[in-house]
Amino acid sequence: MSVSGTIDGVRTTDQGETRIGIRVVDNNGAEHGIEMDTHGEIYIHQCDAYADKAADRTPQENEYNEQARRYAKYYVFRERGYPTIEPRQLPEWLVVVASAVAQLSPRVFEVHFGDYHQQLRSVVEPDVDPIVDVPEDDVAGLRVYLLNVHLDIDFEERLDEETLAELTRTVDSTADPDAVIQEIADALSGRPLDPDQLSIAGVSDVGVLYQGQTKEIEQEGDDPHPGPADARLELSPTGTPGEQYLSTEEFQILVVHHLLCQARDCYLQMGLEPPEPLRVLGLGRYRQTVRNEHLEMYEPVHGTTEAIEGYSLPEIGSHLEPNSV
Repeated sequence: MSVSGTIDGVRTTDQGETRIGIRVVDNNGAEHGIEMDTHGEIYIHQCDAYADKAADRTPQENEYNEQARRYAKYYVFRERGYPTIEPRQLPEWLVVVASAVAQLSPRVFEVHFGDYHQQLRSVVEPDVDPIVDVPEDDVAGLRVYLLNVHLDIDFEERLDEETLAELTRTVDSTADPDAVIQEIADALSGRPLDPDQLSIAGVSDVGVLYQGQTKEIEQEGDDPHPGPADARLELSPTGTPGEQYLSTEEFQILVVHHLLCQARDCYLQMGLEPPEPLRVLGLGRYRQTVRNEHLEMYEPVHGTTEAIEGYSLPEIGSHLEPNSV
C-alpha cells in the first residue's frame, strides 16, 4: 500500500475561511484533488480516473475515493495540526488510549468498564442481566456493543507536533505487538503527554450497533462528557452461550487488544499498511470489519482463525475468538 499526499496550497475564502488543498495518489495510481477547511469539512474532491457519481463507480472505486478523503484529513492534521480528524480516528492516539487502559488496576477498570463487561457477559452467561436489550429477531449479522472512552486530558492541547512525531516513530520502530504499549509509555515519559499522568475521565452508557434485517441499526449510549470521545469500543461477544465469560483481568486484556486492532484499522481505512506492531489479528472497528467482509481489496484481519501473511495474533487475548452473537 502506497497512498501518498502533498499540500497543494492554502487559501482564504471571501468569507475569511481557511481552505487547504491536498493532492492524494491512491493505491490504484489515481490522483485526487481535495480541498477542505480547518475542521476537515471537504468542499472539493476531483478525480479524473473515476466517474463523478458514486452510482457509476464500482464498489472498489468508491472505496478508493473514500480512502483518499480519510487520508487527506489525516495528512492535514499531521502536516499542519488543524483539527481535521477526530481523536478516535487517529491511530497513534488509539495506542495512547490502549496504554491508559492497560495501566488501570482491575478495581479502577471495573469502575469504568463494569457495565460494558456485564453487557458482553450477558450474551454468554444466562444468569447475567443485559444493560441494553436487543430484539434477537432484528439482528441479521454483525453486532457490536459501543462505549465511548474519554481521557482526562485535552486531545488538541496535549498532542503537539513533537509528541505526535514521537508517537509515530515509536509505533513505526517497535516490532513486537505485545511491547508497543510499554514502548509508548517509555517514549512519552517526561513529555507533556506523560503516560503516568493518563487517566480515564469517564465513559458513556453502553450502546449497540448491528446489521438489521433491512438496515443498519445504531443506538448510542448517553454520554455526559463534553467533546469528542478519545476512543469508542466496538466489541462483539466472545465465547459460547452457557459458558463462563472472561474475568475482569482477561476482559481488560481484550479491551487493550481491541484498541490496537482499531489503530490497525485506522491505517487500513486510509489505504495504508499498518506499522509492524499493529499488524495484529482480531476485531477492530465495526465499519472496517464490514469492509473486510465485502471488498476484495481488504484481508479478513478481523478474524483470528485464518492465517494472513504479515499478521499475527499477539499473546494478549490469543485464546479469544470474536463472533457475531
